[in-house]
Amino acid sequence: MSRLAEKLGSAQRIPDLGVVEEINRRRWAFRRESRLGMCPSGAALVEGIETLRSTVSRGHDGKGGWVVKSDLGGAGRGQCRISDEVPDGPVLDWVTAMLNRDGLVVIEPWLESIKEVGLQFEIDSPGNTRLCGVTELLVTANGAYRGSRLGNRLAGLRPGSLETLLEIVGPVVLEISRAGYIGPLGVDSMLCRLPSGETSWRPLQDINARFTMGRCALEWATHIPQGAGASVMVARWAGRDSVDRRLADVESTTAGLLNASRFSPPGTPPGTESGLVLLVYDELVEVEQLEARVISVLAGEG
Repeated sequence: MSRLAEKLGSAQRIPDLGVVEEINRRRWAFRRESRLGMCPSGAALVEGIETLRSTVSRGHDGKGGWVVKSDLGGAGRGQCRISDEVPDGPVLDWVTAMLNRDGLVVIEPWLESIKEVGLQFEIDSPGNTRLCGVTELLVTANGAYRGSRLGNRLAGLRPGSLETLLEIVGPVVLEISRAGYIGPLGVDSMLCRLPSGETSWRPLQDINARFTMGRCALEWATHIPQGAGASVMVARWAGRDSVDRRLADVESTTAGLLNASRFSPPGTPPGTESGLVLLVYDELVEVEQLEARVISVLAGEG
């Protein structure tokens, strides 16, 4: 792709694709998190099935089993949650395929998530980085992306917690810039509860050297009225022909919902059974209830 852009005379700067791949590999984030002393206890890079079995058999201090992640993957893809029992069957087949493809997988204990955020950066040149914004990251029980929140709604964080996180992540972003990467960079971080009951950041849960869904959602920030919040949500709809009417109806009947619109896929009616919707609301609303109501109505359940 980079050679094609050069051949066509594109002025767009394109980073070395080898650098892009290296930074996107989970082993890169794992090693930096280990260097910071912030990897979950029991987490490891595993290069073989017997090592995986041994790790699971030893167990860990918490509950909830384990999550095994492929070296390459993002937005909740390329991961599998397993119990405290030695994996077999389809799980073992998947792990074997990932080991054959990448040479290793990452295994870590499943931790209780309190809050997840996406730190959105832009790298202009080596040593020249800037924070574009922070979005709240919404995921399913299995870790798949389900939406982003914009605005000042990072409830549940202690004063100074986000600033502390940025102080941890900032030097890593500088390292990435000096490795030769330029362009958008998303860092997914999770505030989690440790088995001891204490809370701690997983600062480098995923590093994405690309445009992330959180970064795309952040582009809506300039369109949000002052004093309002917004959510970009993944939604499924019961019928393509009625989705926009349903959105208009739920907007007019939901207190505090200022605007509800579908922006992906384009066209009317949409060409798929799912897509992205933008919800703009008064910041005083119970946002979780509002989001759930809209998603339910679109799915034909409300």
